[in-house]
Amino acid sequence: MNQFRTPLILGAVALALLLVLNSVFTIDQYQTGFVRVFGKIERNADGNLKVYGPGLHFRWPFVTKVVRLDRRVQTMDRPAERVGTSEKKDMMVDLFVKWRIEDPEQYYLRTQGMTSKALLLLERIVNNALRSEFGRHTITDVIYKQRESIMDNIRHEANAAAPELGIKIIDVRVKQANLPEDVSKSVYRRMREERNRVATQLRSEGRKEATVIRAEADKRVTIIKARASLEARRIRAAAEAEAARVFAEAYNQDKAFFDFLRSLQAYERSFLSGEKTM
Repeated sequence: MNQFRTPLILGAVALALLLVLNSVFTIDQYQTGFVRVFGKIERNADGNLKVYGPGLHFRWPFVTKVVRLDRRVQTMDRPAERVGTSEKKDMMVDLFVKWRIEDPEQYYLRTQGMTSKALLLLERIVNNALRSEFGRHTITDVIYKQRESIMDNIRHEANAAAPELGIKIIDVRVKQANLPEDVSKSVYRRMREERNRVATQLRSEGRKEATVIRAEADKRVTIIKARASLEARRIRAAAEAEAARVFAEAYNQDKAFFDFLRSLQAYERSFLSGEKTM
């Protein structure tokens, strides 16, 4: 008899332990939870969802399933999307979204508690808001003029549709907004052509201006030289006239002496020139 009692006791203990383990559950501090009884969501007497906060809780064993949802702020970082602006020009927009679960019941009904499905649905909402907002602005607005207000508008517009997922969008940030590679090459090529055209025009205008400046400088040099030459001739004439006057005054003081001096100078020139005849 004892040989059958021990297995029965062990079985009863195991069954009791299994019942205890299936009768309690825990919710972490960053989670919220609710239970499904026979597949139906458990509700309070007022019909609202019965939510379980962090801690240890009890449930009916085997007939209930615990649903745990992460209530922390989460990030959706999506690949860059090609979006058109009001100028009918495309841009590659890279953004990320901060979101969290706001309505656990609605979130579960729409996504079955799967984050991947929630991200897929959230991406559609954000893409619609992104395209709508960018379609009302120019590239200049997007890059620096109204970037902050554009991000705020995307968040508000996306939040208008987000409650159907049971989530709330905390923030939307545009990391980069660039032209597509094919458009960038075309834009850079046109920019280079435009810069080359402007450079050629500036060089031509510079050469023309340099020619005018050189001609004006040459004209001024010619005028200055002519004035200087005229002034030099005037000064020399005045000096020669003064010398003649001084010589005449000196000659009139003693004519015989100056006649004798001039004859000696004539002899000197004759001797120096090698002439033997006078």
